[in-house]
Amino acid sequence: MNFKDLFNTTITNDFILKNKDRAESCFRIAAKQLKVIKTDPDAHIISLTGWRRLTMGYRGIGFCGGIPPRLKTKEVMPNVSTSNDHVIGTTLCGEIVEDLLEKNDYDFKYLIDNWLYDNLYLWGTIKVTKDQHHKDNILRNANTLEEKIMLKHYKNIDLEDLIII
Repeated sequence: MNFKDLFNTTITNDFILKNKDRAESCFRIAAKQLKVIKTDPDAHIISLTGWRRLTMGYRGIGFCGGIPPRLKTKEVMPNVSTSNDHVIGTTLCGEIVEDLLEKNDYDFKYLIDNWLYDNLYLWGTIKVTKDQHHKDNILRNANTLEEKIMLKHYKNIDLEDLIII
């Protein structure tokens, strides 16, 4: 299963329709923060690691927990404790955006116009049970972007029957 294609066909258009201004504003602010971190000698107190994971990975398009899930595992039922899992991972998301911003001389407008909407899946989440959200079931920081797109980091979880919420 390919998460990127599934996300783009089931979630992207609706997300853009409802959240375009918010996503662009938050992305622009986060991009400007990175430029300050990288170019201002007085910005050494700002953590680049925190920017990657929190500023861009969690809140880079305006939602503290990534894009709210529209997909869930079949084990997610009423009265079952759940978690929203960042499929790509917040740190990897931040690293990817950091690299693109640097390569494009921090031109966030170019990235918004030519990259952001094809890559919203980087902030995508799926709803899983608390038991499924264990490190033995979802490997952390162990897979490439391509492997995560193919959901290879999900172990002991049946993702063949993801349900659209």
